[in-house]
Amino acid sequence: MSSSGQPTSTLSPAEPGSGRAGQAKPALYIISGPSGSGKSTITARLAAAGKAVFSVSYTTRKCHHSEREGIDYRFVSEPRFKQLQSNGELLESALVHGNWYGTSRADINDFLAKGKNVMLEIDVKGAEQVRTCGLPCTSIFILPPSPEELLARLAGRQREEDEQIRMRLANARQEVQAIADFEFFIINRDIDQAVQDIAGIIDNRDRSHNLANQQELIEKWQQWARK
Repeated sequence: MSSSGQPTSTLSPAEPGSGRAGQAKPALYIISGPSGSGKSTITARLAAAGKAVFSVSYTTRKCHHSEREGIDYRFVSEPRFKQLQSNGELLESALVHGNWYGTSRADINDFLAKGKNVMLEIDVKGAEQVRTCGLPCTSIFILPPSPEELLARLAGRQREEDEQIRMRLANARQEVQAIADFEFFIINRDIDQAVQDIAGIIDNRDRSHNLANQQELIEKWQQWARK
């Protein structure tokens, strides 16, 4: 799910969504992580570099002043969202922080039919739905270096009240417990490096960030989540 901030990419531009030349079939790339992980900035940079196209989600939440309809999100009423659900028009949908979010099934099918990789910035519940939909997908979970850094990032969001920050932290604890369901785990210490790390996964070059190689760090986060 998108954010309005789109810093300049450090990667070389390419044909949108084409990935690396000679790459096999187009696929879905699930990008998940709690609020404050940096996933929105990362997906924006990857899209700007042409590594994958970005699927614009539907949401029932209010539009922030810096967001653009149809670019950051498709803002709809809850009755309209429920209609999309009942019509089977959403590949996945989930209630997150009190608002509904969902991915257009038609958009995904169209992108894949055109040979493009697609990024989905979705929560862990949505990720679970996509993994069982029958489409080829790779799942990536992003976290800051530490729980303390996560709290600092959330506290630095001037647009949110203390109660919203507490709710996001509580949700983060639940989301971290789902790390084992993902194929890859990225620690976002430096935004440029995190972008390069995921670009390597998309290009089928770098498999070093799979869960098996990072069990100690994952366990530290899961201990925090269980508190």
